Amino acid sequence: VSVFLDPGKTDTELAEWMREAEVTHLAVTNDLLGRARDLIKSERFSLPIVEIEKKQGGEYDKSFTPQPDKAPADTDVILLLRTPGYTDKPKLVAYNHNQLQQAAVLLKRSYKLNPTDRILTTMSWNHPFAWIHGVLLGILNGHTV
Repeated sequence: VSVFLDPGKTDTELAEWMREAEVTHLAVTNDLLGRARDLIKSERFSLPIVEIEKKQGGEYDKSFTPQPDKAPADTDVILLLRTPGYTDKPKLVAYNHNQLQQAAVLLKRSYKLNPTDRILTTMSWNHPFAWIHGVLLGILNGHTV
């Protein structure tokens, strides 16, 4: 399960999100590695940090692999996004493989994008609309994200 954390939030807010989502790993880019280490230490989390840009011999680090006895299913939750909380307290929304695939296919049919089109959103990537429209739709269409 992936949870996108907004780096613009305070460490206290991030820690609350992580506890609510029962995070087991923290994946970060190199520019947020120091902050992630500080957050884990100050909030007394006991979880590994996965450096997603760490390379070994020109390739990305493949040291993290799923458990062999737990094959992924289409109904497995793979993404948690936090609602903005405009009408109530923000909450986490769970998405599985099927939901994301169906959303992307419907958007692809609706927008009829071609390979030269570009997608721009000024919304934070942890917002469901921005992630599905700005990231997932772009990947499905072969765009660089």
